[in-house]
Amino acid sequence: MVNLRAVKEKKYKQKGAALQDVLLEGIEKLKPGEGMPRQARKRRIYNILHLRYEEGKGIAEIAKELAISERHYYRVLKAAIEALGEVIK
Repeated sequence: MVNLRAVKEKKYKQKGAALQDVLLEGIEKLKPGEGMPRQARKRRIYNILHLRYEEGKGIAEIAKELAISERHYYRVLKAAIEALGEVIK
């Protein structure tokens, strides 16, 4: 993953910092508009990535906050990671 073109384009001494910035920028690109319903899939995808990787919340806490089961959290997380991968290509 460190060989991503977006990471290489960043001017950082440490590739980890560049990768972190690319991922956070990608998460923000997935942020849905204000009118998107709370239960919409796109909003859940963004919320899971934001809560987990920007706010550092735990899985149980996120599941409770979003009113979903932990099992469903993992299903949405898989889709979220795939969506993030598409955004940062």
